Amino acid sequence: MLSIATFLSILLLSTAVTALAASIGFQNLSVPAHTQSGSALSSYIQIVGSSGQTIQTGFSPGSFALAAGIYTITVGDCSDQYFSYWSDGATTYTAVCTCA
Repeated sequence: MLSIATFLSILLLSTAVTALAASIGFQNLSVPAHTQSGSALSSYIQIVGSSGQTIQTGFSPGSFALAAGIYTITVGDCSDQYFSYWSDGATTYTAVCTCA
């Protein structure tokens, strides 16, 4: 378990990194995931750039700093929870995102 001091240090570092990323032209892409009942769900995420290379991977809910460009975001199933749809209703495991 993290101590309060450690938690606050991590929180401050995270805030500083987010501010730095924004100042040099990166945008944060947030990828939440939840069950149909609204509970948070941890799901694998892969972000691929237009060149076809994996840019970042992580788990939802997550926030990813991305430069301007077009990205493909792919989510995975988690244990006994299966992907159903994106917030726009699309049912494929991948979505295309443009960061300006």
